Amino acid sequence: MNNCPGECTFEAWYRLEGKTVRVTSRINNDRSDRTLYPARSQEQPAVYTNGPWYKLVSYLGDAPFTGGALTEICTKENGLGWPWEHFWPTEYWTALVDDDNYGLGVYNGQTCLFIGGFAGKMGKGGPKDAPTGYISPLSSEILDHNIVYTYQYALIVGSLDEIRKTAGLIDDPKCRSFFDFTNDRSHFTYENITDKGWGKQTGLEFDFNAEGKLVSPAIYLDKNCGKLLLDAAFTGGEVRGKLTLKHLPRTRNQEIETCSVDFVLAADGTRQLHTIDFSAIACPSIGFSLDFAGDGHAQIFSAQLT
Repeated sequence: MNNCPGECTFEAWYRLEGKTVRVTSRINNDRSDRTLYPARSQEQPAVYTNGPWYKLVSYLGDAPFTGGALTEICTKENGLGWPWEHFWPTEYWTALVDDDNYGLGVYNGQTCLFIGGFAGKMGKGGPKDAPTGYISPLSSEILDHNIVYTYQYALIVGSLDEIRKTAGLIDDPKCRSFFDFTNDRSHFTYENITDKGWGKQTGLEFDFNAEGKLVSPAIYLDKNCGKLLLDAAFTGGEVRGKLTLKHLPRTRNQEIETCSVDFVLAADGTRQLHTIDFSAIACPSIGFSLDFAGDGHAQIFSAQLT
């Protein structure tokens, strides 16, 4: 939006821990346009390096933090990096390193969808030269006109081994298995659904129809994860739909495959614990959605994956 000032303020807190910078970032929106726009992709954050730190490396397998082989996504040999590469690091970190595998890692435990690469001649160049590396964890978010939105990440300097070890130490799997919607959407979004807006509801509260979807953040689910527990109240007689898993891609730029299981939930307006069992289709996945098959109203206070 050219020449359109942002009606907001930004805050950031930086905490140094050895070779790591722990960062909290916040936007305080005060937008005069009160339209509730759909979710948009957000860089959380966007990080750039100079020419020597060109090699893009991460772990893309289905056994995170077990010492599996890393993947060199962009190298001098394969010439990849621009246009930027999309990939799914299941350890929630990615690094740009030099010829000695020393450099900068970026960790964001809320999303396993990253974008990154290198533009220009790899291996040389300072802050005033064109060659540049790039890493960004991506999260789809709804930014209401009045939202106070906060996210965290870490910048880690060191060798690849040090970066990976540090990411494992600070990683908190609980933030990706239990989602409390009391104060925010916990990175969940919608397709063809609009809720009441930030600050106007307790839990996720929305009307839905056969075109509506509730979409989780891009989180890694291993093959042992097979149930979704919803503390919720539904109305509409009976809620039917499908829980759809997005399979973890096995190769670079592979089209994401999906599989689904049907669900039927009681919808008498009573708050209760609903269970959706998807163990029959459980597989390494990068998020899920609830695809509704009819009309109704939902108020969801929390969600838990087990």
